[in-house]
Amino acid sequence: MQDDIFDIGDLGFDDDEQKEKKVKVQDENPEKQKFINDNIIAKGYNLDDLSRSITVRTGLTINEITLDTLKKEVEFYKTQQLKESYKVAKEMKAGKSKKDDIITDLYAKKNFY
Repeated sequence: MQDDIFDIGDLGFDDDEQKEKKVKVQDENPEKQKFINDNIIAKGYNLDDLSRSITVRTGLTINEITLDTLKKEVEFYKTQQLKESYKVAKEMKAGKSKKDDIITDLYAKKNFY
């Protein structure tokens, strides 16, 4: 394959920009890990849910985004979790608990003909 005419290296494309981005992300990893530990894990948030949220919103994993993007995504995630908590608490207070609905459906009397 050394004489392959379709070798991308022969086309003159320079991967320096991609290499710089990769090095920058690797340099930020300890900072990102500390930020995640301090703002997600220590506060009881679910890291898997954060990771899923970031991947859905950006199309990238936690390891692929910059520290600045991570900070923005963490704030968005916390806001969404807070909204969800208020929604569940409001439903429970109003007697519309999802748990109660599941139990009611599970133990409801069924007629089979």
